[in-house]
Amino acid sequence: MYVSGDTIKGCVDAFINLLKREWISALFILLLVLNWRKNMKIVERVEELMLPICETTGTYLVDVEFEQENSNWYLRIFIDTDEGLTMDECVAATELISAKLDELDFIEEEYMMEVSSPGAERPLKTKEALADAVGFYINVQLDDEVLNTKELQGDLLSFDGSILEMECLFKTRKRKVEIDYENVAKARLAVKF
Repeated sequence: MYVSGDTIKGCVDAFINLLKREWISALFILLLVLNWRKNMKIVERVEELMLPICETTGTYLVDVEFEQENSNWYLRIFIDTDEGLTMDECVAATELISAKLDELDFIEEEYMMEVSSPGAERPLKTKEALADAVGFYINVQLDDEVLNTKELQGDLLSFDGSILEMECLFKTRKRKVEIDYENVAKARLAVKF
């Protein structure tokens, strides 16, 4: 069988173009991972700074996010109390963390800081938060499908530290579902309509 030089050159060029595209994709993914790691270090540092501030203000830390939306960076700090967050508690925490962040100045990007209550659909990021949510209506996003879906909403019946038991509505039938905690990508309280 005879293969022309043009055919071989075309195949080599196609292969080189593929390598260039894949290299660019790999570089892009590497930059995303490095940026994510940097953001996580900022989040962890802010969480450490917030713990004594929460103790001072009588609040507790729910979550910290550092995210870019379009060209703007946002540092979002969610705090609460068992009785519900008051404006005075929020202002006190905001003033204390703002002063500490200005003093330490470890965030390179210009950002807007928001300190607030997590609201009705608070994230459930820890096992303790899930255990406290037993009896509440929640939304769970999954890594792997359960009953042909990656998102479930329903009443959290129990959580033993490794298995969530929920009662979910599928079409018109309520059904109990068991979910392995390791399969949970995100969980939050949800508002039932």
